[in-house]
Amino acid sequence: MTVEFDARGRRDVIHHMLSLALIEIRAAESMDVASRIASIFHAVPVALINCSSVEDYDGQLDGLIQRSRRVGLEAYIRELQSTAERSVAKARADG
Repeated sequence: MTVEFDARGRRDVIHHMLSLALIEIRAAESMDVASRIASIFHAVPVALINCSSVEDYDGQLDGLIQRSRRVGLEAYIRELQSTAERSVAKARADG
């Protein structure tokens, strides 16, 4: 289940997911896992430059899910998205 956000909220979710993914890459005990996570996220920073609407950001999230499916990490990315959405929603609620 995803939380509804405006474009800025969606951007914040993707940034938070990228941040968590970088931590996972750094902590990975397996180069294979680190490489698969990197292959999912490697194009995100450049892609975000062209995003401005909810639809643009949702397209990027869909791309993350598709790439994660190809490398066998869909459940991991969906959990990462859920964690990021909760974090962003809490940060917004806290002010």
